[in-house]
Amino acid sequence: MHLYEDDIVKERKKERKKEGEKKRELLNWRKVGEMIDWAPPIVAVALFAFLCPGLIFQMPGKHKPVEFMNMKTSVISVFVHSIIYCLLLMLFLVVLRIHIHV
Repeated sequence: MHLYEDDIVKERKKERKKEGEKKRELLNWRKVGEMIDWAPPIVAVALFAFLCPGLIFQMPGKHKPVEFMNMKTSVISVFVHSIIYCLLLMLFLVVLRIHIHV
């Protein structure tokens, strides 16, 4: 009876060890020496900064279809700039597959 209990304890320890290894693999999804792709955050931040309505241009403007450096915004211009942002982000990251590995 005693030997059987020891076997059960050993099996449980092995199972816990395997579970711990699986958790470590999930947490360490990146391999040692693997390069990280920095293109998505860099492109997203740059586009967000340059496409702020009114910073460089505003489309549509208050009095013209396109106004430059007026530092004002409207709901429609925010919507138009967000559509342009999404389209350019998809163009750079999905269509052109830009990568910056570090």
